Amino acid sequence: MSWLTGLLGAAGLLAIAHMDEEGPQQASCALIAEGEDAERRGPDSFRAECPANLPGLQQAADGALAALDLDIRPMRYRTLTFAEEIHFQNSGTGWTPLPGQRVVGSGMQMPTRAVERGVRHMLCAFAIEPDPNGRPADVEVECFGDASGSERRLTRAGREGVQTWRYLPVAVRYCIDEQTLDTAHVIVGRPGQAQYAEPPSPMPDPSRLPSLCSRE
Repeated sequence: MSWLTGLLGAAGLLAIAHMDEEGPQQASCALIAEGEDAERRGPDSFRAECPANLPGLQQAADGALAALDLDIRPMRYRTLTFAEEIHFQNSGTGWTPLPGQRVVGSGMQMPTRAVERGVRHMLCAFAIEPDPNGRPADVEVECFGDASGSERRLTRAGREGVQTWRYLPVAVRYCIDEQTLDTAHVIVGRPGQAQYAEPPSPMPDPSRLPSLCSRE
């Protein structure tokens, strides 16, 4: 079982397969989430639509999606987001999914108590090792905000929020660095009085976020 570290993205892959003279053949399939109000309730299933002229690609996509853990319970007031494509490579022995593909995501739920204490920005870094079904099984989290003393509360919220994420199952073990930024928009006013949006505050420096996979 191999070990991959860092962000293993698939950005820039073409929907039509191509052959790189120095690398494997790569291809993409469209990804469709199915189910009533899937963004709020969680998907019932996923369906892939792959190029028909690439033998074995559809079967590889169907197999990967069949292994995906769909026991997803979105957090209250949060909606899920879904990848529009999934990506594969073929080194001559058949199609395999590329690691590091997040197919289900969502924003973080900023703790109410933290907002009451002045937090307006929540920045989190994650080191995630997905299990064979694409669920974040081993997660390291560090979060901070723009008010001192909030780190512990924000980190706990980040650890809870990442449990709704899912990655396309692959046959290798790897660690992926993920980072998020969430902002609270506060409306100020009392009943019977005019309300107004609180002016935005400066965001903390995102460069403070660590790369947690490199620590392991």
